[in-house]
Amino acid sequence: MRMPAPTWQQVMARRFAPRALADQPRACPAISEAFARHDVMFAEVGIWNNMLDPDPANTAANVDANARGLALADEVGARCCVNIGGSFNPSVGTAPIHKNLSQEAFDLTVQNVRQILDAVGQAGLLHPGDDALGDP
Repeated sequence: MRMPAPTWQQVMARRFAPRALADQPRACPAISEAFARHDVMFAEVGIWNNMLDPDPANTAANVDANARGLALADEVGARCCVNIGGSFNPSVGTAPIHKNLSQEAFDLTVQNVRQILDAVGQAGLLHPGDDALGDP
């Protein structure tokens, strides 16, 4: 019997660190060690949410999710944690809207990234001297 072709989500899940690991910190060392034994590195932890959501509660939750994702990336040795800045569009977090190109959007994105780095840095997960570009 032939197995059905995997969905794109299943294929992508094999290449990127699953966000579910953020809620299972005890599993991270074992998973990292297993991947390292086979010379496999996580490319990224993807946190795809809207950090410019017009609802402040959603924005706060999304910034927190990004901080947890960055901590997870550090824990499993992923090269980066990725996201988009977001959108002020109330319906779709990736949709274009003129306000996304404003100084306000830029300033809020910088503020959000600083919050993420501060949160993870205060938790002691970002190591002094780490190259922000991920070069070994």
